[in-house]
This record gives sequence, C-alpha cells and structure tokens, in this order.
Amino acid sequence: MDVSLQKPISHKFKSLINHWLRLKNKKHLLILTFCFTYFFSFAIDLTVKDDISFPYANVKIAGRSGKLKLGGKKNTKIYLQFDPFALPDHISADQVAKATLTFYVSKLFKPGAFSLEPVTNPWNELNFSEPTVVSSPLNSGVIELLKRNQYVSVDVTEIVKLWISGEMSSDGFVLIPSHGIKANIDSKENKKTSKAPTLKIVLNSEGTPGAQGPAGPEGPQGEQGEQGPEGAVGPQGEQGVAGPEPMVGTVSTTTLPAGSLASVVVTNTGNGVFNYEFAVPTGEQGPIGLTGPQGETGATGATGPEGPQGIQGEQGPQ
Repeated sequence: MDVSLQKPISHKFKSLINHWLRLKNKKHLLILTFCFTYFFSFAIDLTVKDDISFPYANVKIAGRSGKLKLGGKKNTKIYLQFDPFALPDHISADQVAKATLTFYVSKLFKPGAFSLEPVTNPWNELNFSEPTVVSSPLNSGVIELLKRNQYVSVDVTEIVKLWISGEMSSDGFVLIPSHGIKANIDSKENKKTSKAPTLKIVLNSEGTPGAQGPAGPEGPQGEQGEQGPEGAVGPQGEQGVAGPEPMVGTVSTTTLPAGSLASVVVTNTGNGVFNYEFAVPTGEQGPIGLTGPQGETGATGATGPEGPQGIQGEQGPQ
C-alpha cells in the first residue's frame, strides 16, 4: 500500500480558491464551476462523515473536537468513515483506478508509526461503540510518521474496490498507532484549517470495454518496401530417398539417302518410352538410261580345275 507525504497547500493557491468562492458575479462562478467539473470529472473527493478518537481523552467532546489524537499513553486509535452513497450508482469496481485516504498531521509530539485497517462493522461518532477490527490482508503495513504540518496519503484502492463491488462492508478505516507515536490530525470539526480527512477516488476515463465493433474497410495496398538483407544460408537438408533405377533403352539408326524427304511419327508407349517412325516416300521410276560403250577385254582368267572323265565312246568298225 503506497504512502505519500505532502506539504500544505501554498498560500497563493489558497488565496485563488478563496477569491473564487467570494465571487459575486454568479455567471463567472458558474463558468469556473463548469471548468473545474469538466477537468476533474474523473475524480471524486469524499469528505469524512464520522471521525473519532478512541479511547476518549474527554468524553464530553468526543466526536466534536477539532483534533483527532493518535497514540500516546492510552494508545488511542482514530476511526474515519465516509459516505459510500455519495458515489454515483453507475460506478463499478473495475472503473476505480486509484483511491487515496489523505489526512493532515498538525501536531507530532513524538515520532513513531501507524498502520491502517479496514473496518467492517457499523459505527457512528455520536453513539460510538468500538467495532471489532480483525487484521486483514489489506492492512497498509507499518507507516512511519516523523514530521508535523504535512499531509499523509495512504493508498486504499483495493479496499474501495471491495466496497463498490459489495464484497466488503463500507464502514471506513481505523488508524492503529505503533512505535510510541503521539500525534494530532485535523478533524472535520476544525473550522480554522478546513483540512478534514478526505477520500479521493480516481476513475478510469474508459468504462468497461464494449463489444468489438465491425471490421473497417480494407485500406489501400502500401508501397513495396525495400528489399531486406540476404538471409543466412540455412542448414543442409537431409538426403532424399533414392529414385527408381533409370530405364535402359535401345537406339537404332537408319541412314536415309541424301535429299530424301521423311515424315516422323512419335508414339508415347508409357513409362517414358517413345517410338519414332520415319517414312520416306517412294518417287516415280525414272526413264531407262542409254547403253554405255563396250568395255575392254579383260585379262585371261586362271586355268580351271580338270573336269570329270567323260563317258567311254562306242567301239569303232573293224
């Protein structure tokens, strides 16, 4: 839980506010009020409704004193309560961005510390009966207080969210003294300083997200970007599976006469096999040419082999 210590508001700013409040021209006052409402419309300031110290230092002035005592010999606690009905009805816990409790330390007789706890039992300052306070995970932890005349702010966002969601009763806070602290803080009854404790609730400017709207029309194609740098060489891939054995074919050649005109027929027989057929057209038979001159007598050939013996002739006359 965050805590911040702040210096009192400057005299110049207080003078400006006082001047604004004293304006007699209602038109100007209306304009200024509108401006303040417009610019701070997302923050809500709640003034303390009930504030009291307990045990009492003086029962007669309990709940009516201009100061609230913290610590001392009686280990006095301070109870602070705000009106949750001052919040608009439409506010949800999701809209609470931050909630801060702020009070003004006017006196510090002895430095020390305190912690903040949420109160979950009803009480009021006129007929006060100390409510039971149980240590909560939302406890602020120990907060040191070392100086007087300063504002002290404590983050109470998670507690306020639970109030708004209805998960926790909105019965305020209790400041529990520790480490021997003895201090006074200004109450709402202190008319001299008007530095009563406040609870500031800052809301998100956006509420709960609505349903997604329809997609808009497709925009024009953008210009082609510059070519990026060449990427790194990727890793070598795994060796692929071996392909089928290649088919062995037979090639036959035919020599065509010079000047022949041929037609080619290609037939795909499947499995990558093609047949090529060449057809050469036969021309008309030409005329018989002239008889050429008789050639020279050739050389005598070699003696042939002896022939077979002839048949014996008939016997001649006596």
